[in-house]
Amino acid sequence: MGQKPFARTFPTEEELESRADEPLAAFERKEHVVREKLVEVESVKLLREKVKECYKREGVNHHQNCKELVTEYLERLRHVGINRLNFMSK
Repeated sequence: MGQKPFARTFPTEEELESRADEPLAAFERKEHVVREKLVEVESVKLLREKVKECYKREGVNHHQNCKELVTEYLERLRHVGINRLNFMSK
């Protein structure tokens, strides 16, 4: 018996905007944003692991051979974070 996929669907931006005055909609919107940010954080962690593996694999040539991977990691790292989610404006 395999695990069943997560079947819950989340409201779209339009649905959330149309119900902006409802407390439940505000909560769902914040929950959705937090979930998306956590997915971004985890994807950056995976990319960091790839960078570490590349450094180990390439040895002294890691500056040249891992440059693109490190550039992508640093760019994505710059745009990720959950530290300000509690202070979101409406």
